[in-house]
Amino acid sequence: MPSKCFNDEKFKVLATRWRDSGAKLIGGCCRTTPSTVRGLSKVLKKDSLASN
Repeated sequence: MPSKCFNDEKFKVLATRWRDSGAKLIGGCCRTTPSTVRGLSKVLKKDSLASN
């Protein structure tokens, strides 16, 4: 069942902010799907490569 609070796009934006604020580990829990994790991985890697 999808989350009513977060969708994958909002989670990606928030995860990027968390990483930029110093988070070293970002993951999910209930209602986080493999699609969510793939999306997080893509956006965080892309942003990381662009900053190098």
